[in-house]
Amino acid sequence: MPFNVPEVYQRGLEKIKELSPEAEREIVGVISNAPPLLNAGRLSSRLAEAVVSVIDEPALQAIISSVMALLAIRSSREVSAEELANDVIASMPIWRPLSPSERSELKQRLIRFFSLDTLRVGTKAATLQKNQDRVFRSAMTLTDIRPVFLNEPDSPIAGAMIIHDLKITYFQDGEFRDFYVALDDEDVASLQKVLARAEAKAKNLGSMLESHKIPRLDNQRGAT
Repeated sequence: MPFNVPEVYQRGLEKIKELSPEAEREIVGVISNAPPLLNAGRLSSRLAEAVVSVIDEPALQAIISSVMALLAIRSSREVSAEELANDVIASMPIWRPLSPSERSELKQRLIRFFSLDTLRVGTKAATLQKNQDRVFRSAMTLTDIRPVFLNEPDSPIAGAMIIHDLKITYFQDGEFRDFYVALDDEDVASLQKVLARAEAKAKNLGSMLESHKIPRLDNQRGAT
């Protein structure tokens, strides 16, 4: 059944349609030879220089972001690249005046983009990474001094404490939410140890993946 393509992704689809055959071949070739990444923006930034003669980086990012977003929908609906291309074309009002031959040509072009393993693997990995009830977005700490009064508020301060409030922002049920937890210095030290252990485990597992020549999709900032 046709679906509505979110407006944010329609620009990328229009950019695909506007490509010349030569530009399409060059972009598809460069993407095909690139290692998969979860983040469309990072992938676009990495590939932009290789295709600068036919497309600028914002347009390339719009294309990759749109394709990966639609591939995620395809994965959830278990449809083929051809079915997805048909649904996309049917859902875009701006494409309704296209002739049958123009629709056929556009369909084949979309199928080629939807069939790129680089984007399919990156999309699948991103979907698996975020397949949780809550997905971490950011964190910050608020640290202040809390005075302790033994009697009345205008009496001398009996003591003071340094208190940390940890704010975690996460994504759940289609919206961002915040979670607060109070920490003392021992809690901060304990949390640092837990995170250090996580880093050490990730490094160990990353070395194992590298030794087996399995690309790590979630952390390739230094990859070329």
